[in-house]
Amino acid sequence: TVEIVLEGATLSLGRCIDLLRPAGLHKSSVSKAQFMKALRSLDHCISQINTYCDPDRPLDLSEWGSLEESFFDEDKPYETNTVDLYDD
Repeated sequence: TVEIVLEGATLSLGRCIDLLRPAGLHKSSVSKAQFMKALRSLDHCISQINTYCDPDRPLDLSEWGSLEESFFDEDKPYETNTVDLYDD
């Protein structure tokens, strides 16, 4: 779900912050290895958010949900009940 993905992205961002905090606070330098770990964490965070929070991405079957029974007319199984969205 989106909540789980956002929680994971928040954790990745937290790892990035923890790795870079000493340099940001001018307490000590950050090694190239720590900087690369922070960059990977930030990339992971951004990709997670972009992948799962993009409104144009296709939905998985588990995300479709179920259709309401009232959506289909029992007398006409191949036609759907429609609602006029444009009131005059």
